[in-house]
Amino acid sequence: MHALQKRACPQCHQSIELHQDKEINHTSESTINFLEKIEQEIGTKIAPFTDISDKSPNVSTMDFCASGLLKSALSKRRPTTLCGLWKGVQEE
Repeated sequence: MHALQKRACPQCHQSIELHQDKEINHTSESTINFLEKIEQEIGTKIAPFTDISDKSPNVSTMDFCASGLLKSALSKRRPTTLCGLWKGVQEE
C-alpha cells in the first residue's frame, strides 16, 4: 500500500483532482512519474499540464488570494489526516 494511501481519507482520495502550476520542479520527469503512479495506485486524478494555461489571468487568483487566506485559516487547526484537512476546509 502506498504511503499516501495510508494517510488519505478512504472516502475522499478518489474525489480529489490535483492541479499544479508549470513550475519547473512540478514538470520534471521524476515528478510526472510519481504523479502517474499516485493516479494509478490510489485513484487521485491529476490535471494534465496541457490543461493548465501559462498566462491565464485566472491562474494566479488562487495562488495570491484565496489559497493564502485558506492556508492562514487552516494553519491554526493543524490537521493530521486528509479527512481532518477536508473537514477544516469545509468549515472555513
